[in-house]
Amino acid sequence: MKKKDDRSSLFMACGALLVSVITLTIAYAVLSTTLTIKGSAKINSATWNINITAGDDFTTYGRAKFGYPTIKSTTISDMKVELFQPGDGVKFPFTVRNDGSLDAKLKEINKGTISCSSTNPVNAQKVCDNITYTIKYDDRSEILEGDEIKSGGVQFFVLEIMYNKNSDFVSPTEVSIDGIDVVLLYEQK
Repeated sequence: MKKKDDRSSLFMACGALLVSVITLTIAYAVLSTTLTIKGSAKINSATWNINITAGDDFTTYGRAKFGYPTIKSTTISDMKVELFQPGDGVKFPFTVRNDGSLDAKLKEINKGTISCSSTNPVNAQKVCDNITYTIKYDDRSEILEGDEIKSGGVQFFVLEIMYNKNSDFVSPTEVSIDGIDVVLLYEQK
């Protein structure tokens, strides 16, 4: 009877071994299946193109004279303005265009600090004390850092230089006014 028990044990061991081999084979086949995913992606190039352009319809008040400034990218410089008496002034319209593919926001407004010079420094200071220099949207609202301009968008601005009409000072000597510059720095929104 011992032989029969040994033989039964041997058959059971072989059967268990065979089941184990089959199970491992199936498990290996399931785990080693190759998964292939095919596809493509495309990244379009982005463009950055924000520029100032001058308006044609500047306005002068009183005896003021105006010469077009130099405009490069988002900078207005070398503006030529002559003011002779209280009430004289200039309104210079300009446009900012976003011809790029990215939305932008105004990061910083750098407005030059006006300075006045003359053969008589006292007269120069009195003139400077009566000059106002502002940049606003054409609807007279304030320009704020963080203002946005969408891709393809246009914004209209007005730069204004005025000699206070309520001033009673008229300089007997010529006074040069410098520093009428504007830089608008934009960044990606």
